[in-house]
Amino acid sequence: MSRDAFGRAFRNLLQKREAISDVALAHMMTNAGYPVSGSFINYLKHGRRIPAPELVEVLADVLMVDLKTRTNLHRAACMDYGYMIGVTYDQYTGLYTPDDNARASRASQSTYR
Repeated sequence: MSRDAFGRAFRNLLQKREAISDVALAHMMTNAGYPVSGSFINYLKHGRRIPAPELVEVLADVLMVDLKTRTNLHRAACMDYGYMIGVTYDQYTGLYTPDDNARASRASQSTYR
């Protein structure tokens, strides 16, 4: 199982933004009271480190993202920690399959926005 869900979500978020360097983002994080290095930001982007929930919150605050994006970042970090989000375990086959209820609830939420 890959541990790069947060890295992919974080890279996608940064690609949608103006060009911001790892060092510049590290300075912004330090000014927000959460000192990190530019290399640590690079590790996050490439899935070599998994952020704590507090770090995800500070990143979301510094980048001024909306609630949906903030939630997606938290979900991605949880998936990297091994939480089985959006899947169901079938005790007969021993396999994890995508949860149709989770998919249906996400679809219904997006239609009402």
